[in-house]
Amino acid sequence: MPIGEAHKSGSSFTGLCEYVLAQGRYHTHHADKKPEVVSNNFIYGTDYLDIGKQFNNQAKENSRVSKPVMHLTVNFRPEDNISKSAQEEFVNRVIEEMKIDIDNHQFMVVRHNDKHPHYHIIANRVGFDGKTLTDSNSKLRIGTACDKIEKEMELDNYLADTRAFIYDKEKNSYQKNKNRKFNKGKAIVKRSRNRKVGVQHKKDYIQAQTIKALQNVNVNSLDKLKAELLKNKIEFIYTVNKNNQVGVSFRYDNLSVKGSQLSLKGNLINNQLTENAIVANQVNEKLNLMNNIKQSNNRLAQSIHDLVGIYNSGKTANLQEVFSKNGLILSPDFEVQYQNWTVNLNYLQTFETYCQTKLEQANEKHKSQTESYNRLKNTELKKGFLGILTPEQKKYNLHLLVQKENTPEPKLDVGIKLTDFNKAVLDKLEETYQTIESIKIMREKAFEVDQSINLDIKSIVKEQSIINEFSKSIATPEDEETQPKKKTRRRR
Repeated sequence: MPIGEAHKSGSSFTGLCEYVLAQGRYHTHHADKKPEVVSNNFIYGTDYLDIGKQFNNQAKENSRVSKPVMHLTVNFRPEDNISKSAQEEFVNRVIEEMKIDIDNHQFMVVRHNDKHPHYHIIANRVGFDGKTLTDSNSKLRIGTACDKIEKEMELDNYLADTRAFIYDKEKNSYQKNKNRKFNKGKAIVKRSRNRKVGVQHKKDYIQAQTIKALQNVNVNSLDKLKAELLKNKIEFIYTVNKNNQVGVSFRYDNLSVKGSQLSLKGNLINNQLTENAIVANQVNEKLNLMNNIKQSNNRLAQSIHDLVGIYNSGKTANLQEVFSKNGLILSPDFEVQYQNWTVNLNYLQTFETYCQTKLEQANEKHKSQTESYNRLKNTELKKGFLGILTPEQKKYNLHLLVQKENTPEPKLDVGIKLTDFNKAVLDKLEETYQTIESIKIMREKAFEVDQSINLDIKSIVKEQSIINEFSKSIATPEDEETQPKKKTRRRR
């Protein structure tokens, strides 16, 4: 669902307008990505310099405001399939909820079409009444505004659990989100520092391999993390107390280290594993659903093949029975169910009506042809007078014999073709399959990785034998402390 962001108040309208309007960046062949001015309020023109000047002239009305620029963005995910008109309505509602008064404040809304549709809102905090539009807690307020608008517009509200405050539609009030997953924000996993080169190398290795393992959604429990790290010769030790608090430590190449020394505390690891489990479950559900659609595809094709065969044989088919024979459940309102997946195929009603009509027409035609055939077969030859036939009688009898010989017994021909309906139904399944396949599953991250941690350092992910050789070649303070000191002879 829409993600609203409030950026820090700024001082340069001209700079922001140049960025938002991106003038000169898009050529003719990129016209579809060119920023689109959706609305202006007490602003005119298209040049960023002119627009910036208009904003600045109004901002000077209150010289005490050093940062008059309010910048908001509203982002939409393509897979949510929200129409452009609904997007614009949403953005207008955000402006209203953020107390940007259409009668008192300058603002401009610009739509960007690159990557994904999102809207930039530039507003002047200095109103025409000389008062200043507050930017206090704007990051929290825009999130709450989005939550309220989603509920009132009856849009999907799946991001509600990430917001600090949510809107109670029944009470028409806001409340703190007690179920927020990461209420205090994301932790930063920083690289540990150690003067002992060999020890630092081992810590880097443990940290990098643990972060890599946590990035795999299939690693979604403490035991699975333990097994994954063991592949890299890292022993993972964990404890869980009665309050469900997790403590972790690692052991690698004779070095033991606590998780806190690597910025990987137990609860942080456990939070990420929980998120991985949620995503893994969603991925499995998606894959199972896609698999069910593939299987139902073949079963539907066989059902339609059987139905066509029954009708072409001159019988009336029972759709429910035929579908049931192929492992599908067909409801009276033409919903087809297979396993945990259901799809409405109203087209089957048209198919059934068409088949019945074709059968009735074929039966009538067959009846008429059969009557004509029987009349022909029952027509007797001319016998003549005293067995003597006239030339006309001989000619008639010859023509009749040829007709009887060359006229086959009529067969029922309903003439329903499999391709008449098979493609239409299977195209519907393919469309549904593609829609489900395109759904992107979002994973919440419990932590961010500091840029100083390079997860692809070759020296960190070398094989064990090479690491040992590396360690032996370096004289570390740790090594010196464990070696017996040599006695030196003093000169006299």
